[in-house]
Amino acid sequence: MFRRLVTGMLALLFTVGVIGGAPMLLLRVAGNPLPKHVPTLDEITQLLLSPDNGTLFMRVLTWIGWLAWATFTISVLVEIPAQIRGRRARRIPGLSVQQKVAGALVGSMIAIFVGGSVAHAGIAAPVVKPVPVTALVTASMPTGPQDWHAPLTTRAAPELKPAAVAAPAVPAPPPHLATVPAPPPHLAA
Repeated sequence: MFRRLVTGMLALLFTVGVIGGAPMLLLRVAGNPLPKHVPTLDEITQLLLSPDNGTLFMRVLTWIGWLAWATFTISVLVEIPAQIRGRRARRIPGLSVQQKVAGALVGSMIAIFVGGSVAHAGIAAPVVKPVPVTALVTASMPTGPQDWHAPLTTRAAPELKPAAVAAPAVPAPPPHLATVPAPPPHLAA
C-alpha cells in the first residue's frame, strides 16, 4: 500500500512538473517560440543560407521542446477520461510512446485517488469464444395436481425432435427471364 502511494505521488509530481513546468522553463530559457511577425520567404532563405551563430539551433530546439510538451499534454488529457471510465484510450497516430508513458503515469495517479480497480481497467479481458449449442434440454412441466406429488424419477422427459427447417422462398424470375431461347441452328450440335 505504501509503495503504491509513493509511486502515485511521484507520478503526480512528475506529470504536473512536465505539464506545468516545461512551458515556464521554455519561456524563460528560449523565449516565446512564435515570431513577432510572419517571416517572408526572403527572410527564411537568408536565415537558412547565412552562417549560424547558434540562434537557429536554439530555435529548432525550442520548437522540439514545445512539440514534445504539447504531445505529452495531449496524451495525458486523452488518458485521464479513458482510465477513469475504465476503458483503453484511443491511440493517436504518432504518439504511441507519449501515450504509453502518460497511461502509466495516469494509472499510477488514479490508483491513489480512485482505487486500483479503475487504474488497471485498461487491461484487455480475455476473449471468450461462444460455444455452439448442439442440443436443447427441456424439463417437463407438471400438467395436473397429481404430477406435483409424483416422484421426480417417474416423470419422463419428452423426447426432443429436431425442428423442420423451412427452405427460404425463392421468388419466381421475371417473365422476360423465365424462358431461355434456343441457340441458333448453326451453334446447335
